[in-house]
Order: sequence, then C-alpha cells, then structure tokens
Amino acid sequence: MAWCLAVPAHAQPRGGDADAGTTPIPVESKTAKALAIEQLRRQTQQIQDLINGRLDVAVDPKTLFAVDLSVSQAGPDLELLLRELERGAEQATRRADRKRVSRPPKNESSLERARRGLIEARAAFLSLPPAKQEEILSKHTARRREATVEAASKRVKTEMLIELQSQADQLEAFLQGELDPSIDPRPLLEIDFADLGDFALSSRRRKSFLAPDTVEEARGGAREGDLDAQLDAARWRRDSLWRQFLALDEDARRSLFADHVERDETTSQALVEQIAAAQDAAKKAAEQREEALVDSQLAQTEALRLIADRRARLLRLKEAQASFAAELASRRAEVEAAMESALAWNRRVRELEEGLPSRTERANEADGLYRMLTKDLTEARRNLSLALDAVMGEPSRAPMPPEADPEPIPGDIDDGVIRELRTELTSAGLKLQVAEAQLRWDRAAGLRDAVVLMNQSRLRLFRMLSESRRDSVEGFGPEGVAQVKREVKQIILESRFHLLSLPREAARQYHQLRSAPGPAFAGLFQLALLLVFFQWWRKRADSTLEQMRRSWLQKRPQTQLTRGVSTFAWYLRRVRKPLEWFALFAVLIALIGRAGGIAATEYLEIIILWLLAGAFVVELIDATASRQGSSSESSAKLRFRSLRMVGVSVVAVGLILSLTVAIVGKGAIYAWVISTFWFLAIPVFLVLVFWWKDTIFERAKGRESSAVLRWVAAREGGFLKYPAAAIGGGYLLSEGVAGFFVHRMSELAPLRRFFAYLFRRGVEKSTTAAPAEYGTEPIPPEAYDALAPRSTETPQLVTGYMSDRVHAMRALVRSDNHAIVAVVGERGLGKTTFLNRVTSDLEPGSLCSVQCQPGGFSTLLRDFSRALELPESATEEEIIATLRERAPSVICVDDAQRLVRPLIGGLEDIDHLIELTRLVSPQTSWLIAIGMPAWQYLRRARGDRAAFDQVIELAPWEETQIATLVEQRTAAAGIVPNFERLVVPRQVQTSPVSDEERTKRDFHRILWDYSNGNPEVALHFWRESLYRRPPDETVHVRLFAGPTAGQLDELPSTFYFVLRTVVQLERAVEEDVVTCTDLSPAEVADALRAAQVHGYIRERDQLFEIDIQWYRAVTSILRRKHLLLL
Repeated sequence: MAWCLAVPAHAQPRGGDADAGTTPIPVESKTAKALAIEQLRRQTQQIQDLINGRLDVAVDPKTLFAVDLSVSQAGPDLELLLRELERGAEQATRRADRKRVSRPPKNESSLERARRGLIEARAAFLSLPPAKQEEILSKHTARRREATVEAASKRVKTEMLIELQSQADQLEAFLQGELDPSIDPRPLLEIDFADLGDFALSSRRRKSFLAPDTVEEARGGAREGDLDAQLDAARWRRDSLWRQFLALDEDARRSLFADHVERDETTSQALVEQIAAAQDAAKKAAEQREEALVDSQLAQTEALRLIADRRARLLRLKEAQASFAAELASRRAEVEAAMESALAWNRRVRELEEGLPSRTERANEADGLYRMLTKDLTEARRNLSLALDAVMGEPSRAPMPPEADPEPIPGDIDDGVIRELRTELTSAGLKLQVAEAQLRWDRAAGLRDAVVLMNQSRLRLFRMLSESRRDSVEGFGPEGVAQVKREVKQIILESRFHLLSLPREAARQYHQLRSAPGPAFAGLFQLALLLVFFQWWRKRADSTLEQMRRSWLQKRPQTQLTRGVSTFAWYLRRVRKPLEWFALFAVLIALIGRAGGIAATEYLEIIILWLLAGAFVVELIDATASRQGSSSESSAKLRFRSLRMVGVSVVAVGLILSLTVAIVGKGAIYAWVISTFWFLAIPVFLVLVFWWKDTIFERAKGRESSAVLRWVAAREGGFLKYPAAAIGGGYLLSEGVAGFFVHRMSELAPLRRFFAYLFRRGVEKSTTAAPAEYGTEPIPPEAYDALAPRSTETPQLVTGYMSDRVHAMRALVRSDNHAIVAVVGERGLGKTTFLNRVTSDLEPGSLCSVQCQPGGFSTLLRDFSRALELPESATEEEIIATLRERAPSVICVDDAQRLVRPLIGGLEDIDHLIELTRLVSPQTSWLIAIGMPAWQYLRRARGDRAAFDQVIELAPWEETQIATLVEQRTAAAGIVPNFERLVVPRQVQTSPVSDEERTKRDFHRILWDYSNGNPEVALHFWRESLYRRPPDETVHVRLFAGPTAGQLDELPSTFYFVLRTVVQLERAVEEDVVTCTDLSPAEVADALRAAQVHGYIRERDQLFEIDIQWYRAVTSILRRKHLLLL
C-alpha cells in the first residue's frame, strides 16, 4: 500500500539503547525514552484495535503505518518490517499450520521490545489479504463518517443551547428590570418561524405551553450530557418566561419597557464617576476657600491677611474650574444622548419595515412617524449648527487666573504659595480649554453622525409613505419647499463640518509625521515618482502613440489585429488627456487612503470623476465623429465647442444629483432636479441651433432625396428660419447616429449579408415598380471581354487577399525546409493566381510549372515532358531523372482535381502524383492546386493519411477585396460606370459621402453576398449589370438577374448526379461523366444536352463545365441535397 511509506503525521520519538545489532538513537533523558516507549505501545495497540474493529474514530489509520525516513531508526525498522513480511509470505507458500515466530534477542531493552511489537502489528495487518484490509478500512471510515456527522450535530445543538440559554437569561433579566441598557428587549419577545414550526411538530411542547401543570415534568427531564434534554429544558425555561410576560397586564408591560428606556437614556458609569469626581473637587475647593477666608479674618498682621485674601480668591477660581469640569462631563453625556435618540429612530423605522405586512397600514403609520422624525431631525440640525458655531469662533469659558495681578504682593512677604497656586490654576485652565475645544468638536461630530443616521432613517421611512404624502414632500408645494430648505441646510452643515475638519486632519497628519516620519517620507517619495512619470509621459505621449500607430499600420500582412491596434492607438491619442488625469488622481487617492484617509475625499472623488468622465466622453465622441468622414476645420471646432457645452451641462446636472445623493440621499432636491433638468436643454438647444444654422442649411441643400431636408432648405430666409434649422439639425443628428450604428453593425459578416439582402430586395422592388427602359444596349464586346473573370491580359492583383499565406509560402520555398503543399479552393477563388504570386520572383531554372489536363496521370506526364523540354514519349523514369538532375526549387501542379474521379479506383492518378513527389529530389517543394469538391472527396476517402505536409484552404474574398477587384478591372477596361439610374430604396446615411458613392458601395456588397466571396462569379455578374443608353454612350448600372437554386428544384435526379460530376472535375469529358455517375451513356448524353439547352453547362473543346452564370445556383442546390461539400 502506497501510503504505508508516507511521511508520518507524528515523527517517531527519539529513544532506545545502544545495543548490538541496532542503530543507537540518542535519548535526551529518561522521560523522553518513556514517552517514546508509550507512543510505540499506543500505536501497536491502535493497529490491533483497527484489526479487531475497535479503533478510536478520531484516529486516521494511515498515520499508524507511516515511516519517516528522516529519523535515524527508520531504516532498520523498515528493513525488519520487510523481512517480517517476507517471512510471512514464505510460510504462506509452505502452507504452514502456524507461523514460526522469531525469538527475541537476549538483553532486549524496553524500547526495542516496543519497536518490535509495532513492527509485528504492522506486519500482521499488511499480511492480511487486500480484500480484508479494504474491508477493515472501509468499516473504520464509515465509523469515522458517522462520528463526524454526530459531532457536527452535537456542535449545532450546543450552539443552539448556548443561544437559548442566553436568550432566557436576557429575558429573565428584562422581567426583573436588570437587562443591560444596550440590549433591545423586543427581539427577545419575538417567536420566529422556527419556533412556530417546533410548536407544530411537538405536541409535548404545545401541552407544556398551554398546561403549566406539566412544566415540572419537562424541566426534570434534563440530564447531564443529554443535549436534547438540555435543549428541551432551555426551551421550557424560555417558554415559561414568555408565559410570565403574557401573564402581565398591559400597564405592567409598558412599565417594563419604560424602565428599560429610562435606564438606556441614563449616562454611562464612566461619565457618572467623572461628574462625581469633578463635583467632589469643586466641593473641596469651596471648603479650602472658606478656610482661607477664616484665615484672613484671624490673621494677626496685614501681610498675612493679604496673603490669605489672595489665596481665597484663587481658591474661588479653583472652585469655578472644578465646576466647569463637571459641566464639561455633563455636556459629554448630552452628546451620547443625541446618538441614542438617532439609534432609537433607526430602531423604530426598522420595526415598521418588518412589522406591518399591509402596505396601507404601513403607509398610514409611516405618515405619522415622518412628521415626528422630521421635527426631531430639524432640532438635531439646529443643534449641529450651534455646535459648529461654537467650534468656529465662540471664546472659551474655562476660568483662568488673570495674567497680571493689579496689586502684586511685595516680594519680602510672599512665601511662594500664591505663585505656586496661580501656576497650578493656569495649567489647569489651559487643560480645561483644550478639553472644552475637544468637547465642542466631539459634540459637533456626534451631532453630525446623529443627523446622518436620522436622515438615513428618514429616507427609509420616505419609501414607505403613502403616495399623496410622498408627492407632497417631493412636489413644488409648501411642504416640498420646506423639505428642500431642510436638505439645503443639511448640505451646508455637512460642508461646514468637513471644512472645519480639514485643520484638525492636517494637525493629525503633522503629529503622525513627527511620531513616525518613515511612512510619510515613503509616501512623499512615491508621490514624487508619480509626478515625474506623469510629466515624462505627457511630453512623450503624442509621439509614442503616433509611432505605435504607424508601426502597426506598416506590419505585413495587415490583419484584423494590426488594424485594431492601430485604431486603438489613434483613439487613445485623441482621448488620452482625461484618462491621464484620471489615472493620476486614482493613484493619489489610493496613496491618501493608505496614509490614513480624509473623510472629505469622498466628495472630491465624485467631483473629479464627473469632470474627467465628461471630458473623456466629449473627446471620444469628437474623435469618433472626426473619424467618420472629412470635415472642415471650422466645422470641427464648432463640433467640439458644441460637445463641450453639452458636456458641461450634463456634468453640472450629474454633479448636483451625485452630491445630493451622497449628502442627503434621494430626497426633494433629487426629485426637483430630475423633474426640471430637462428645461436646461431648451437654452442649450437654442444656442446650438444658432451656432449650427448655416451648416444645417448648407447640408440640407445637398440632400434633395429627403423631403424633410428639402423643406428645411426652402425656409432658410423666412421667419421660420430657426424652427426649420432646429428640425433639420435634429433630423441630421438622428440620421448620423443611426448611420453610425448601422455602419458598425454592417461590418460584421452575418449582418453584412443581411443588409445586402435588404438592399437587393429594395432594388428589386424599386425596379419592378419603375417603368421599363427601352433603347438600352449591352456594353461593347471588347469591354465585355476585358471584364471577363479569366482575362487574357495580366490583371492587377488584389494583394490584400491571403497575403499572409503568400508571404509564408514564399519564405518556405526559399528556405531549406521543403514540403508538399496542397492549395485548396473552389473554382474561381484564385488558386492559379496564388501559385503565381508565390513563385513570381523565382529564377526561371528554379521553377517547373504544369497544368493538369483531362486524361489522367499519363496526360500529366506529357505536360511534364513539355515543361522539361523532353519528348512527349518520355517515360516516367526519364522525367524523374530529369527533375532530379535539374532539382528545381519549386514544382507547381495546377488543376490537380482533374486527377480525382469520384468512383472506385478513381484516386489512382492522384496517388501516382503523390508517389512522384516522393521520388523527386527532397530539396524540391511541391505546390499542388486542387479544387475544393475533389479535395473533400480525397480527404474522406484517405482519412487521416498524411499525403501533404501543409494544406492551404483559400478563404472566400472579403467585401472590400471584391470591391477593389471590380474597380480595378473596370478602370483597366476604360469604363466609368454610372449608378444614377439604379433605383435604390431610401437608406440611412452611414457616412458623409454622396448618394452615388453609397449606392456603389451597397451594390458591391450585393455582388459579394450573391457570389459568396467568389471573385469569378462577382466579375461575371458585374459585367452583366452594365449597359449603355445611346446616344450618350454612358455606361449605366442595373441590378443583375442572377439565377437561384429554386429554379433547379424540379430537375430529374440524373441531372443532379451529372452536375455534381462536372462540378467535381471542373472540366469533364463525357466518358468521365458516364464512368463517375454509373449511368448509361444515353442518360448522360440526354442530361448534358438538356443542361446545355438550359444554359447550366457549356461545352468547349469537347469538355463540359458549369456555366459561370449558373455556378452559384448549381452549387447551392447540390449542397442543399447533400450531394456536394464545399
């Protein structure tokens, strides 16, 4: 068992004798040796108890078999244990009737006997069959689990018993009038759901509560150690106290609560002692003054009489100081009383929240309490105002001896007593002044806390008011005005309190600095570093972010990530200033909080957050608007000024609301601001209209397609000038916001297809509704041919398509790591162009390029012979030898799908090609282009067999790439298309471009969506969309009439098999179609003829291929019928 050799929970105690044959273990003392023997014997007994099923459940059996190899005796003990196990195994093999026990060595010490006993006990357990061991351990584990559950239950019952006993003790003290004033007695008299449930389940408890005669029986059932009985006894005791309370009449109950409240409102014992001590001091000072007066009357000389008289005066001042100290102690008790009143209101509101289930009853009760709470809160605010006035400038009332004696005693008769007494009184007076100032501040702080707590209770009570009462408090009537005045007064008081706290906070920080300067200097050092870094970053931020943006824009290839990072850097540069200040203040507030914190920073944080958030939003909106399109410098400045004015207005309202909530909560001021801040929008809107009127009319004149803007433009000079400008501004603003979101959503591929569908449907409906055009002509044949998907002229490349894979393949073919790469894509995606881009800059001798023709592998060998300038009759061995000799860096095989035939044995030709790649020089890379349908068939047929080192699947073209290709080919053909006659539905203006530009962009999206990103299909339908209108010879654009898959739904099944074979082979001869479809030659011939008649297929040089006009429709219907996988 693996855990037998684990590190033990308890290390073996050191001990033992240094006898022969054993490794001596040092023993510090006889006590340590005895402890070691006791532990070994205890472990031996525990293992025996485990075998017999009597092991204590508190013991983990794994700890009994642990061996700590770091202990010096562990090695010999482990060796003896293993020998004992080996001896037992040998005896079991001989099937001995009994075990042969080895005799113990002579002169064996007690410690060695204990060790040997433990080894034998371990061997006895480990010699048991594994099933028996598992059974013993499982039983012990079950017993441990039961003991754990029982212990948890006992713990819960013990906690419940303690709680019940505490409740009973407090309830008994309340009934006796001795309950601690800080404890609320009402929760002690509440019967909760658990108690009611216990009453429902326990008939004995119900009878005990209803019939007091059975009480003694219940009480006597408690036995020592029986928790259930003790719980029953505790419940009986609490039930009896509840019955005792219920037996009281109403007056007695009110008297109990009144006495408790009276005790709660009395001063604390410490204050009582302090007041008593001050009063005793005043009494003692009065006695001393009387004695001084008597001494003055009995003085025998004028000098002694003068000294006694002066001493009596100073003792009168001492008596006044003692009385003033007693007064200060009494006033401190008043501070605690104010907080007690606030706590009492908090309790009453909480009881109302939890007490009355009916909403109507609760509202009626809340209305009455609200008036009383408002009255007390007003009084508390008045007291707080007086307390703050006292803190600000009220002179100290502490009695002080005069600074100079008007009739000084001559020095020859002054014995120093008067001077000492004056010095003592001056020191005491200064202490009283300090104590008075501290008391004034403590009183202000206590009253402020009481006001805050009572205001929180008011807000909670406000939510429970009736609708009429709440409306009157929040409304603009007399009660609402009074409530606003009260909240304004509290805001002023809160501001005064925090302003007065600042000098005290500064003094506290100064004393803390003097007592512990280390943390303060560390904080100052951190602050200095922060400011230095802040200044350094602000000087270099623009250049750093601009360099970052340019570097990511210059990365090749450009991906979504590189464009996103560069855009992020551009935006960050525009909005960095508020973010920088926000980060600075966040770190500063964190440093202040770690240094001790200032209470007023909460309001400072709110102000800073709103100001910086407003600045950030303004900068972000301005940056977003400027990025959407070009605008003049004057328009940009006007836009920013307008955004700043709106931002200031919003921030002002937000600050008022946030500060109001933080200080007085959501009360009348909050309701007034929410109800009236919309009026602030009226002057702001009028100012914006005045600023923007010229721009609005200018933009309205260029938008003839909108009836609203035409109406606005017509009112530029009339008396409706400003209303028209307001309507036009709102219209342009809403159109711009909607266009922004539409433009952002249209960048997502699924939504781009959705918008393309909507645009196409709109164009189709508009075309259907419009009258038919006559006299149109197709574009000239030379222009039509120039736009052919597979033009004979070298077209311009769309370098953005698959540029990352092109660069990767160029690096591969120029490196020493050569590979066999499959370039996979459907017809028209640009497999041939991809191969040409990869190999465009190779030396002529480094490239061998062939294109597969129909006819199989033998035809491919003839193509290789021509490419290598060998006789067409050259054998495969000669071709391989020539390729090995010339060792080109790259061999390109295009249209390899013609080597794959979808039939049994149809992969022989492609297998020969793959074998050929293995026989040629390993220093040559192979680029093999294969159509997607043939590749899917090959992949399913070959499974996981790795014939290619890499597979590059050409992705569908993006919308922008399709648009670029169409524009390049159109410009190369010398055609300038006109989109004006393309009837389009009304659109949301997503960017500041002309209607024609927007129509062109949306038409390119239709091409991209219909072609599914296939450039060959897109180019074909683009040229089908062009036509002329003599005599001006202008080339116009109209929506193409592309076929759909629904037009092929009713074809015979043989058509689908024939079409699938032609798609897979791309260019097929009739014999290959017959072989692959397993149809009769007549059926195939009829299907091909009918497909040619309908235009699905076209024949060229006795080779059949899908007409590009029907390519997308054919592939769609084949995929729908699960006959084709692309």
